[in-house]
Amino acid sequence: MTPLLLALALAADDGYRPLFPADGPPPGWTVRRWNDVSQPAGPDTEWAVAGGVLRPGKTRGTWLMSEAEYGDFALDFEIKLTERGNSGVALRAPLSGDPAFDGLEFQVADQRYNPQAAPSELTAGLYRAVAPTRQVYKPTEWNRVQIELCGTRLVGTVNGERVQDVDLSAFDKPVKRHDGTDAPPVKDRPRRGHIGFQHLSRNNEPVEVRNARLKAFPAADPAVRSGVPVGRRPGPYSFLLATGPQRGQQTCYICEQADKPTAVVFARTLTPELGTLLAKLDVAAASRSDGFKAWMTLLADAVDLDALAKWSQAAGLKTVPVGGYEGADGPPAYTLSRDADVTVLVFVKQKVTANVAVRRLTPEAVAEVVKAVGECK
Repeated sequence: MTPLLLALALAADDGYRPLFPADGPPPGWTVRRWNDVSQPAGPDTEWAVAGGVLRPGKTRGTWLMSEAEYGDFALDFEIKLTERGNSGVALRAPLSGDPAFDGLEFQVADQRYNPQAAPSELTAGLYRAVAPTRQVYKPTEWNRVQIELCGTRLVGTVNGERVQDVDLSAFDKPVKRHDGTDAPPVKDRPRRGHIGFQHLSRNNEPVEVRNARLKAFPAADPAVRSGVPVGRRPGPYSFLLATGPQRGQQTCYICEQADKPTAVVFARTLTPELGTLLAKLDVAAASRSDGFKAWMTLLADAVDLDALAKWSQAAGLKTVPVGGYEGADGPPAYTLSRDADVTVLVFVKQKVTANVAVRRLTPEAVAEVVKAVGECK
């Protein structure tokens, strides 16, 4: 199967769409100068697809930028460079300035391009800002790159190895531009913008890209109907604790809370955003004197208590216990939707006062939960 046919087949399977589905100059894209994408590129810089492989023009120093803007998305492609190859992927970049500093650049480069490069200037680095956990780039071979951006979370995978999994809001230090001036810290970079592919290889050596495909996520996930509705009474349920003195035991905290203010978090995946939410509930539980308690129940067909305990420790949780419910549907009486990655129920005096259920946890959803907890007394 040719690269083009493979890309089309993959796109048809899982919601991705091919970025370069036909030979020739790609429509919906524009070639721009490498250090200021508000400026058009010079002669001999046109990018084009041939046989399913995207290549730049003969002259280095360009970005191929999308005309469309994207906020949250998954990007998947293969890339091959020469021994002195240098490329990168622009993420959420404006069509002005340098994508590496005014948006984000996920770097792709052969180490021989710059033997003195810092770790954040090598493949999978967020250029000059965030280094990858390790190097798995294969010189002069095809390398598969997968990038997912959801809110402030970025996950980067190269050749099947996850080498970036970061909360962009945590990086608050300015980054030096090539001229020595300060670029905005990563936390202040745009949350929506253009994507692009760079050609900066030495001696105008080519960059090759194939099987490029993208899946855009909704700009804002609509609420999901999941869990006990507001005004209803949450019934008792037991789950297996992974932390605290009752670790390994089935426990029913709802039975203990009675009329006291409570927040219970049901989650399906362990994400940095979930850790942020639980850390905020941890602070609330430690500072209140009205008996407020919060806990998290992971919904899974099989629960790994050791892994869950390690995740809790990494999140810095002290007072919020975590555990698991073996069964992805959760307690039957709670009618938890599988479409909801996180469902939070806040209740007091045995009545739900707030129900926050989302397909993915965003900073806005975290703020909504924190507000509801503050009002639950």
